[in-house]
Amino acid sequence: MQKTNKIFMLLILILSTTFSCAKEKEITINLTVPDTTWQITIDDVYIVENELWVISTVSQNPDLMGAQVISKIQASVKLAAPDLPVKHFVLGKSWHWENDEPCIFIQDIKQIEKDLKSARHIYMAGKSEQ
Repeated sequence: MQKTNKIFMLLILILSTTFSCAKEKEITINLTVPDTTWQITIDDVYIVENELWVISTVSQNPDLMGAQVISKIQASVKLAAPDLPVKHFVLGKSWHWENDEPCIFIQDIKQIEKDLKSARHIYMAGKSEQ
């Protein structure tokens, strides 16, 4: 009986530690784009070593007509995630000026695929925990 109590207490400790480390967190990306026809979506979030890697895609809607003025776009997601530094990777950039936002622009997910293989996938657009 005492062994069962110890195991039960250990499980409670493990679960409470897991939940306290993975509180709900809002992850937001802001990006400056060439005009109002651009949008951004957060596609995936991974835990890679001691960072959260956020993979987003920026795209232009060809059916929209927008003002040709530099604009700001944003996407957010709330998920259970540990409090780690966030690194943003953005696919789809086609303009040729430097952005001030702290993002890493990549042409293809294959550029970071090796690191993602050992990562923990914690968010996919349309789903939560992976």
